[in-house]
Amino acid sequence: MKFAVLRAVGLLLAFSVGSCLPALHAYSWLIRFGLIYMLFVVFLRIEPSRKTLHWSQLFSVAFNIFFAYSLWQLFLYVGEEELARIAFFTAITPTATAAAVIVSLIGGNVTYTVTTFILSTLCITCSLPLLIPLVVGNPTPGLTQHVLLRVLSVTLIPLTAAVFLRRVSKPTATKLGERLSMSTFYTWIGLIVLIAAQARHFLDKQAQIPWVLLGTIALLSLVICAVNFLVGFLLGRPQYGLECSQALGQKNNSYTVDLALTYATPLVALGPTIYVLWHNLWNAWQLYRHDKRALDMN
Repeated sequence: MKFAVLRAVGLLLAFSVGSCLPALHAYSWLIRFGLIYMLFVVFLRIEPSRKTLHWSQLFSVAFNIFFAYSLWQLFLYVGEEELARIAFFTAITPTATAAAVIVSLIGGNVTYTVTTFILSTLCITCSLPLLIPLVVGNPTPGLTQHVLLRVLSVTLIPLTAAVFLRRVSKPTATKLGERLSMSTFYTWIGLIVLIAAQARHFLDKQAQIPWVLLGTIALLSLVICAVNFLVGFLLGRPQYGLECSQALGQKNNSYTVDLALTYATPLVALGPTIYVLWHNLWNAWQLYRHDKRALDMN
């Protein structure tokens, strides 16, 4: 029970520390290397197979795109053009690179989550060159190449290294992955500090935004987050409820923050920035609940 509380509190404490130390955003370049390390440890322990494909993965990706487009249309219909863009960029975000890490920490099917991450990233990336010009009203030359290079560089490096080690000695690679598995949580804690610092620094730069508008954006991102986790659970149940929920709910927010800053406005980027808080609060609760159940069973 004590360890269950410590893991959940550790995640919340990391977010609090980062929020109080926005100067740490200067080290945000370390996030990429942390993600590469965590994915390397995850990839060491999984065996790619056609059996990892499941209809719920395709449905979750389709919902991701449909939900974002529908929210954009809804807010346009009521005359809120800026909120329409915020909702779109918040909801269109694909599965987070670290979703597989969280799933591994709460005892879920990591291979399912990695497969969903790859499908989500590829499908959404291919759809954005068509959707972003509609949303922002501007052409987006080179968008697909820009996004794919950023995302795949984080994915292909650890995947290639892990596949090589598994080819050399599968038992050794699996054992190494198991030994390093606990370190992924502490790595994730460190990354949360940097992500929170980056978000706080960004919010400080938008200090002129009225509190009412900021609260509206926070509420909108909370609703989008809750819908994603709930719909993911419903789509994946009974076999993959946890995994599909995590894949649809935990977002690669740096992906759409970067796109929003490049092709829209800093105000639009606030949606996916604040989303970071909501999905990490849910992650903290899930870690606590998983550890508590494990202790109760013992």
